[in-house]
Amino acid sequence: VSAYAGTTPPRARETLDLLKAEIRRIRTPEGVPSDEEIARARIGLKSRLVMSGESTGARASALARDLWTRDAVLTLEERVARLDAVSNDELRAYAAGAGLGGGTVVALGPGMD
Repeated sequence: VSAYAGTTPPRARETLDLLKAEIRRIRTPEGVPSDEEIARARIGLKSRLVMSGESTGARASALARDLWTRDAVLTLEERVARLDAVSNDELRAYAAGAGLGGGTVVALGPGMD
């Protein structure tokens, strides 16, 4: 599980606590994502995929990650097809059973020591 949140230094602790609570909540019946939420997430993922191709550094990073993790490079079409292949029910089942482990937090900014 990976998550990102941008905030101001005075709200960093509140943001981190809220993010952790939401990650835990998704594993409960009350936190099950709706079809609409999943659709918005898919659009966001696809948008990031397309936009990452616009940056030479981001594209090089994606190519290197593909080679390292899959020993092959995926095209944009293959990445989108993989996103579309996961059903909403499969995603919900994964979220409900995913072990979150101990976790690692990386915080950048003033006063984050």
